[in-house]
Amino acid sequence: MIYAIVVLATFLAYAQAGCDNACSGHGTCGQNGICQCYDNWGLGLAQYSGDCSQRICPYEIAFVDSPYLESTYRKGLDHAKGTFGAATADDDTLEIGNFNPSRNGGNTAGGEPYTSVARHRYAECSGRGLCNRDNGECECFPGYEGKGCQRTSCPNDCSGHGRCAYIEKMPYETTAMAFAAVSLDWSFLSQDAHTFTYRGWDRHKTRGCICDPEYGDVDCSKRMCPYGTDIMDQRNNLNKQGQYEVQTILFQARGAGVEDGDAPTLQGTFALTFKSQLNETFTTNPIVYRANTGVELHDFILDVEQALESLPNRVIDDVKVHAAIMAKSAAVNTLRLNITFSGEHVQGPQNLLTVRAYSCGDGCTPKLSGLQLEPNKQAVSVGFVNKFGLSLATGASYFDSIKGTINVNGAAVTAGSDDPRLNPNIGYAMSDFNSYECGRRGKCDYSTGICGCFAGYTGISCGTITALV
Repeated sequence: MIYAIVVLATFLAYAQAGCDNACSGHGTCGQNGICQCYDNWGLGLAQYSGDCSQRICPYEIAFVDSPYLESTYRKGLDHAKGTFGAATADDDTLEIGNFNPSRNGGNTAGGEPYTSVARHRYAECSGRGLCNRDNGECECFPGYEGKGCQRTSCPNDCSGHGRCAYIEKMPYETTAMAFAAVSLDWSFLSQDAHTFTYRGWDRHKTRGCICDPEYGDVDCSKRMCPYGTDIMDQRNNLNKQGQYEVQTILFQARGAGVEDGDAPTLQGTFALTFKSQLNETFTTNPIVYRANTGVELHDFILDVEQALESLPNRVIDDVKVHAAIMAKSAAVNTLRLNITFSGEHVQGPQNLLTVRAYSCGDGCTPKLSGLQLEPNKQAVSVGFVNKFGLSLATGASYFDSIKGTINVNGAAVTAGSDDPRLNPNIGYAMSDFNSYECGRRGKCDYSTGICGCFAGYTGISCGTITALV
């Protein structure tokens, strides 16, 4: 009995001694003296088990690595031609190449395994950092951060004047309506600049700065200077009056059943949001929609003018509003507003206005009752995009905030005048003016956001000539 115990103890001691350093307490000793390490423990770059004395760092998709061959499956692959059916979300990280036509009989239209070249495997610290084997944390190279160095950092942390966003969150231009001409979605429901669905391999890895108002550059470190027209810029036809930018807003009542020449049956309040060239966003006070012919419509467009010109910092120092009651058919009428940016601060191309026509009750600023509008029968555009085949209602009136009423005398207005203030059917009203930093007649001090005008020029955007040179 004593002999058996001694033999057993010797055997256990031998088995324990069979694994190096007793697996360092981070694994179990297996057959042939090989440690079975616990998760995230191993040894060396190859991360073999060894004595389980070192930590393994997190793995994430590598930013750059060597290509490798992979057998995969894709429906509809024609091996002989190297073509295949529609891509799916699962194929986004796969780069196709080196087809193997002889695999599984070659040309198959039904979809069979094939050999391809792929990249962006999982790598320790994403291949963008070194693993600290003592604590199992990645020491990321400059420009990378996060668990396993999985994402890029933003330049200078956006200098405290912006927010760091993933690539799929980067907006198209700056306002919601800027994308409408491409998407053909003119709905007022969109309030923010359009973003796209992005499924690239770096969709949760690559990031950039979205700067706060009045700041720019890739790291949001520069204070932006005012924009203005180049006072010395020459127009092609100096015999014609300079044309300011005109933006058109179309309102169509939902299910309106009124006669031509009458106002759409709309009631409620809405607001307009203007985004300046310095990316400042301003929203008007609530505007009461009242668009009956006569005094009410004239007062309404004056209200729109006052609301825009009352925005803070005189961001819109002068604007002219003109209105027309348009008709698509005898049963559905539409109101059109032409908004002319005529002030010194808003010369040249401007960001499209955003219409806040939704209901927003207690707690909202501004508080809006909203408008009942026909879906996808709204638009904000530069000039008049005749998307809905609209024309001025026969026998109706066109209202001008300066001239008052212009009678149509029983007939629809025909195109002929190139002044959109007089002809509401004009196609486009692009600005003859331009918009440059410091009016192209000065140098911006990016630390203060103030233009240093060249000799002979003055003004916030160097748009005034002080001397003839």
